[in-house]
Amino acid sequence: MNIEKPRQQKIDVPWLKPFALLFTISFGIYAVARGIDILLYSSGLNPFGILYNREIDVLSNTLGGLGEVVTGVLAIEITALAIIVQLAANKYSAKIFELFFDNRINVIILFTYVITAIVTVLVVNTLDSSESAKFSFSISLTWLRSIVSLIIVIPHFNYVFQFLRPDNFLMYVENEVRTVLDRIVKSRRKGKKYIESEKLLVNEKINFIGDVAINSIIAGDRASTLLCINSLKNVLSYYIKIKEKLPEGWDSISGSVLLDPDFSSFAPYVLNKIESKRYFWKQK
Repeated sequence: MNIEKPRQQKIDVPWLKPFALLFTISFGIYAVARGIDILLYSSGLNPFGILYNREIDVLSNTLGGLGEVVTGVLAIEITALAIIVQLAANKYSAKIFELFFDNRINVIILFTYVITAIVTVLVVNTLDSSESAKFSFSISLTWLRSIVSLIIVIPHFNYVFQFLRPDNFLMYVENEVRTVLDRIVKSRRKGKKYIESEKLLVNEKINFIGDVAINSIIAGDRASTLLCINSLKNVLSYYIKIKEKLPEGWDSISGSVLLDPDFSSFAPYVLNKIESKRYFWKQK
């Protein structure tokens, strides 16, 4: 008797896109900076050349330490953010991590540190002349990016603390739900086909608010619980306004939706009733 071995499931981790993006941006910035260096130096109009000592050896040691400084700040930033976000995730919901990295500002700032470190290393290790004027723009860009990377540390920490407040991240989720619903309505007007993943995305946001509410009740946090109830009320109110504009199939309970604990335990008769009455979200 042949026993079929179970297939190994591959974990789909989107690492290739961020890697390609960081690689492309870093080398793109370096290539553009070197091109400007060549253009300015060959034309004789080099305003950045007067800022530095002509002997490039004087700057090489300082520039070499910039990469280490930025990398060290990045390490401190990641460590501190990991602790802060983990504490918030333990208190409210594990999906706080997803919410944190879905926020563009957080991603842009982390990307800024990595790109600055890479560009600094590229600039420092390609200085092959005794005359700093040939690399004046690249050096100036390296200084500027390093200074910006140091300046934004405290503002970013302040932003993260404010972002992880329940009233702020719940409002952020509310706005995301509205954005997705508006996008679905616009897609229907343009005649685009309805995609079930969009409904699942909205469900995830609703479940996130519910998880925060449950954990807040367990922790005895009445203020956060009331905020969650208010967020659910706002989302439901907005949904009722645009309910008739949503595409056909939005209220169908099939596919991945059946795996939702809110529906998996119901009898087929009840599910058909919810679907026919279009009570999908009200049941949620």
